[in-house]
This record gives sequence, C-alpha cells and structure tokens, in this order.
Amino acid sequence: MKVGILTFHHSDNFGAVLQAFALQSLLSSWGHDVVVLNHASHRSPAWSRWRDPLGRFTKPVERVRGLIHGGKYRDEFAHFRAKSLRLTRFLPDPGALSEATRDLDLILTGSDQVWHFSREPRYFLSWSPPFPGRKIAYAASCGSDQQPEGNCDRIGSWIRSFDFVSVRDDFSARLVRQVSGLNPQVVADPALLVDPSPWVKKPSQAPDKYSLIYHLGPSPAGLAAWLHRFPRGDHPHPWVWVNGQGDRIPKPPPAEIKIWHAAPEEWLGWIRGCHALVTDSFHAAIFALHFKKPFVLVASDRFRSPRLSDLAQRYDLASHLISRLDLAGPIPFVPPSANTRERVRAHVEQSLGFLRRALAGH
Repeated sequence: MKVGILTFHHSDNFGAVLQAFALQSLLSSWGHDVVVLNHASHRSPAWSRWRDPLGRFTKPVERVRGLIHGGKYRDEFAHFRAKSLRLTRFLPDPGALSEATRDLDLILTGSDQVWHFSREPRYFLSWSPPFPGRKIAYAASCGSDQQPEGNCDRIGSWIRSFDFVSVRDDFSARLVRQVSGLNPQVVADPALLVDPSPWVKKPSQAPDKYSLIYHLGPSPAGLAAWLHRFPRGDHPHPWVWVNGQGDRIPKPPPAEIKIWHAAPEEWLGWIRGCHALVTDSFHAAIFALHFKKPFVLVASDRFRSPRLSDLAQRYDLASHLISRLDLAGPIPFVPPSANTRERVRAHVEQSLGFLRRALAGH
C-alpha cells in the first residue's frame, strides 16, 4: 500500500526525527510504499525562529549561544532528513496536502505531540477536499495533560473521522475520550518498535568511559549543584553534555565535555556508549531502554512531566524518576530491570498487533 506519515519530522529534535524514521523503516520493512508528508505548520517548532525570532528568548545569552552553534546544529538535522526520510515535496498548506495525498491508500498521523489541542486541523487530517482513504492515528500524543478548551467539539469530530485511533499516553487517551467519546488503545512509541542499532554512529569525541547529560529545556532543577557534590570516587570518568537546542541554548551544566551539535546517529552513539544517563527527554529514555543503559529521568518541567510519569508507570521505571536532583538522595544508576524489559516487550507486541490490524483495515 501507499502510506503517508504526518508527524513532526521538521523539528530539530533527536527524538522527533528518529521516531519518524523508525515508523518509516518499520512500514517499509512490511512491504509498504512509504512517504513522509513534508509539512511544517506555522505553529510547529520548525517555523518558530521565523515567526518570532526574539520573543521566545528570555535570556539574550541563550540567543547568542544559538547564533554561535545553531547553524551547525540545524545542518545536522537537515542532512539526516534529506538522507534518511522519504520526503514529499514541501507541503505548506491544506491545498498542497490534499493534492499530494490523492494517490495514497492511507495516512498515518503520529507519533509525538501531534494532537496537542492547539495544533492546526491538518494534524487531525482535516482539510478540504477531505482525504478519501483510510486514516490511522498511531501513538498520537497530546503532549500534556493540560489543554486549551476552546475547540474541543471540532477536535472531537476530527478524531471520530479516523478509522483507527491509538495514542501514546494514558492522559492522551483520557483527553481523546473526553472530546470524541472514543476509547483509544495506548501503544508504544515507534522508536520502541524497531532495533536502532544499525543507525548508531560512534562519536569521534567519545572517551572510553563517560556518563551523559541530555536535557531539552533549561538544566533540570538542581543539576549543577548535584554534579558539584557528586562523589567522584564512585564516578572517576567524565560527564558529557550533548546540546538539544538550535535557537535558544540554555546554559550547559558543568560537564567536562560539551557537545554543541551532533548528528542523530551520533546522539544514539552517545547514549549507547555511556555508563549512565541523566535526562528530561522521553526519547532519550526510550533509547536508553533499547540499549539497557542505567538512566535517571528528571521530571522537573511541568510540560514534560506527564509524559515522563506515564513512561515510568507503564514500564515500571518509578525508581528511575525524580523531580529534583538537588533534593534527591543517593541515586542508584541501575539498568532497566527484567520486569521493565518484559513490560516493554509485551507492549511492543500489542502495539505491532494494533498497527498490523489498522493497516489491514480490520
């Protein structure tokens, strides 16, 4: 079948591009003719630097870091998209989306935060003339358990137009039920469905042994203080920090090695090669699960916390989840438990079953 994927591949974010590549790779391995619909709405991160180039930066020094390092950072993502994703021509508006999808058998929207209620209708596959083929939502996330209330009736009608609906989180399932009356299945993120090992590139700067810090927002609460009081006798190797922003780069933590830009394949290499990981990133945790790495999830950001809490509850990762590093006691860096690995395996199997049924139309 001819399948189109609509997701946030345009975001210069490691998890965003790798989950898109994972879904494309899986569907292609099943024999489908897959394209990624090359769309970025004016509310998506890809447009933010042009829409509001200064207003987002509360600290000018963050903008200065972005000006110094952001170009090479964004180039790594542009190169990965051009090399790894089967992109359509750029589709800037509903008319272009409608024209480009006429010959597709189905469109699959997701994963990632495509169903935040502030999104434009196109992420709910609502445009005119409407798409005549099958519509599937796979692991669509609302991003947060807090949503604007003004457009719920229309969003509910858009969701009810789907043939198969699944979401990534329990809070997204609850929100979808509230606005649509549907009871979506909660499935695994596409990044869990395939083995990422063939994509990994070992970073040339990587020391023989290191621990890794990767965060998406400002440094997790208490990170700098925690690193300063970390018992170095138990941890003689260096800390590596990998930047996760292109435009507005927060102050990095006091890590011995700072990586300002990396290709997505190298980012995977940093995770696979690390001794332990400290992160506030959903997808960094997903890949740490793949590679059986010890990790700590810092859920100090109000927007990201629901996703991390859902991940921890679903896969028995409560011992890996903390809210503030400076208030935490000694942190045991342990790899995912056998129970966690079994939960992930069972959930992946259920998720693949949903996807096969949806693709088959029953």
